[in-house]
Amino acid sequence: TGQRGFLLTGVDIYLEPYERAVGGLPKALEELDSLAGDGRTDKALLPVLRARITDKLAELNQTITLRRSPDDGFRLALEVVKTDKGKQMMDGVRAILSQLKDAETAEQTRLTEKAERAEKMLRIVVLVGIPLVAIIMAVLGLMTARSISRPVNQIGEAARRIALGDLQVDLPKGASTEEIRTLAMSFGS
Repeated sequence: TGQRGFLLTGVDIYLEPYERAVGGLPKALEELDSLAGDGRTDKALLPVLRARITDKLAELNQTITLRRSPDDGFRLALEVVKTDKGKQMMDGVRAILSQLKDAETAEQTRLTEKAERAEKMLRIVVLVGIPLVAIIMAVLGLMTARSISRPVNQIGEAARRIALGDLQVDLPKGASTEEIRTLAMSFGS
């Protein structure tokens, strides 16, 4: 836009937007390089984009230089503009930017779908895993309680029968010597 204003009027003030854009271009290209993903599309297109931008800047600079020519500069610059070479170059830059945008959009879609699959899997793990862990813990707790309470209950039953006078009581299998000693001491007192 600034270049067009300068070509029409020959007044340098119209070049300010153009000069700002050209001055900021290296930083913008560096940022684009840093934002480019790991995709093959990005890596292949970035050098082509740089070359097309360089060509377009050369064409813009050529028309500006021709316009400044004291010998019919307006006509000379207009002849270059009429070739549509500059428009074709800019269309090429836009096409590459569009391809980069499409590649980035496709990558974002792929990553979003991957994240959604991971979230679904996590939900399944949580919804199935937590109740499963609770069931396993309940079963282990019940088994532990039974393994502790069964011998105690058997010894208690044996003690009750002995207290009632049944001296023919068999102590439960697996009763430890310590349990028998404790039982004998309780009857001895």
